[in-house]
Amino acid sequence: MFIVFEGLESSGKSTQLSHLQNFLIESGNDVVSVAEPGTTALGQGVRDIVLHQDIDVHPLAELLLYEAARTQVTAEKILPAIVSGKIVLCDRYTLSSLAYQGHGRELDLVKLKALDAWATQDLKPDMTIYFDISLEEMRKRQGKSSLDRLEKEDQIFFERVYAGYLQELQEMENTHILDGFQSEAVLLDAVKCLITPLLDAR
Repeated sequence: MFIVFEGLESSGKSTQLSHLQNFLIESGNDVVSVAEPGTTALGQGVRDIVLHQDIDVHPLAELLLYEAARTQVTAEKILPAIVSGKIVLCDRYTLSSLAYQGHGRELDLVKLKALDAWATQDLKPDMTIYFDISLEEMRKRQGKSSLDRLEKEDQIFFERVYAGYLQELQEMENTHILDGFQSEAVLLDAVKCLITPLLDAR
C-alpha cells in the first residue's frame, strides 16, 4: 500500500504522516516512511541544493533535481517496500512537482508528467491525501521561523501553486482533500477513516 501526503508548507501533512505511522505500527503493520526530497543519500543532497543553498537554480534544473531524487527514492525505498508487502507513507510525491514546478514555475505540464512517469516507473499512489489550508494560514503558521528557498517565494508564486494543487487533484484518481484548519486529533480520525478500506482490502 502506497499513501502520499500532500499540501502547502505548514499544512500539517508531515505531522499527520507521523501520527498515522505510529498508529499503523501499533496496529501491527510493517511501515516505511519516506519524504521528498530526502530519505536517500542522493535525495538529501538534492534537498540541500534546492532548498538551503544560496544559489540561483533554473526552474527546469530545479524540476530535474527533484525528479532525480524521486527516481532514487522510488527505486531504492518505495518499490522494494511495496514488493515486500509493507505500507509506504510518503511526504510529497508527483503532485508536488505538478503544483510547484508545473504551475508555480509555469513549466510545460505535458512534458513534466511524461518525465515524472519515467522517473517513477509509472508508480501511482493507492491514495493521495491533501491537507487544505489558505495561503494566509500558511504564512501565519510559518511565523518568524527560518524559511527555505521555496518558502521565501512571493504571493503570486504560491497563488499559482495553490490553484495548481486544486486543479491537479480534480484530474487525479484516489485523492481526498481534508480541511487543514481542523485539530490534529480530528484530522487523524479522518485519515484513519480514509485508509480503513485499504487496510481491510489487504
